[in-house]
Order: sequence, then structure tokens, then C-alpha cells
Amino acid sequence: MDRPSSPPNFRPARPASAGRPVAREATRYLERHDKFAALLPALTRIAALQKECLRLLPNMFAQCSVLNCEIDQLMISAPNSAIAARLRQCLPQLRTGLTQAGWHVERVRIKVRMAAELGTPAPAPAPMRVMPPKALEALTDLQQTLDASSCDSPLNQALERLLAHQRGK
Repeated sequence: MDRPSSPPNFRPARPASAGRPVAREATRYLERHDKFAALLPALTRIAALQKECLRLLPNMFAQCSVLNCEIDQLMISAPNSAIAARLRQCLPQLRTGLTQAGWHVERVRIKVRMAAELGTPAPAPAPMRVMPPKALEALTDLQQTLDASSCDSPLNQALERLLAHQRGK
């Protein structure tokens, strides 16, 4: 009944979708159109490379994907720089494993995907915090005291901006 525990950041990859009807329909559609049919061998090759990379580095590669494989260079995308750095440490193992599996890969490039590239919306701005009336009154008094001494000081200008922002001007 006890299951082996996985690392907290482990996210298993989905199994290949060979048996899914949607994948078969997509393949048929690609085969029927001349321009898309030319892409099918490259897509098949990238999918096979993705599967092989998942086999070689299952924990590391679950969040990454193969972007392209040209001549002797493999291009991989990572969701963030931390995973990219860990993946760079495993590159010798990945290259060796791919060579043993029959893939001719001499160089591996890693591209970090930004949140905007992934289609992730930017976080909403934090709501404006409202100062309590006593704090606003104390800052207004301080500004008036500073006005009398020096009106061009950076502190006075910063207080003016803060108070104008809090008053909604």
C-alpha cells in the first residue's frame, strides 16, 4: 500500500498519445495536405526525441520540451532559468544517452521560455493600500513643516507625491 515518495517538484509527463483519437485525426489531417505533410517527418522526429529525453532524464525533463533538432544540434526549452541550470548540469549524461540510442547530437542549446511566451497572463497589480487618516494627517503636518524650510528638497517632493497619490489626485 505504501507508494514510493516523489520529490515535491516532480510532475510526471503525460504518456504518448498514440492511442488517442484526436492524435490520429490530427495525423490524418497533416498527411492529407501537401504543405503539412512535409512537416510530419520533422514532427515525428521531434516527438521521438522528446520521448527519448524523457526516458533519459525523467525528473528533469518533465517540464521541458524539444523545440528543434537540426543536423547535430538539439534545442530544448525550459520553463525557467533554475530548471535550465539543472538541465545544463545533466547535458553530458543526456548527450551520451542520445548517442547510445542512435541520435547524432553534438551540441545542445537550452532556451528559457518567459511567462509571456507561455501565454501566462501577467499578475494583477496589487490593490492600492489606503493609509489611515491619522497617518495622512501626520504626513501632511510634516510636509507643511518642510514647506516652510525648503520646498525643493527630495523628501518634500516625495511626500507631495505620496499624499497626492493617497488623496487620489
